[in-house]
Amino acid sequence: MKKSIIFTMSLILALAMFSYCHAANTVTFNASAAVVSVVPDGSTNFDMATVSGVPTLVHLKAIVFQPSAANDKIQVRAGSATGAVIWPANPDVLGAGQVLYFDNLMVDPYIVASECTFGTAANAKITLIYSIHPDPNY
Repeated sequence: MKKSIIFTMSLILALAMFSYCHAANTVTFNASAAVVSVVPDGSTNFDMATVSGVPTLVHLKAIVFQPSAANDKIQVRAGSATGAVIWPANPDVLGAGQVLYFDNLMVDPYIVASECTFGTAANAKITLIYSIHPDPNY
């Protein structure tokens, strides 16, 4: 009986730690559709390379931004917080709610939270659509 109580308490503690450490962006991954969706928390960076099941580099086909307010903006970089900008933050360049298409740009999308503006972060959504080439050396 003691062992089962200790095991149960350990499991509860482990789950609480996992939830606390990962209480950030809400990320969903659909492998068959090759789509990653992110609902930002407004303060945590997003690195697509950390999404389990997604290759480190993907052939990016499109980014779809569904804003929470008219003046929301995002900026997407290539590979890191200091990588090249592949989606500019300036909404005058690409308005919120638009789709940016790529010709299979091989990249690891990275979003720096401090470079984004959200009216209500939990109501915004960023969708990354990609393809995987059958040859990993391509």
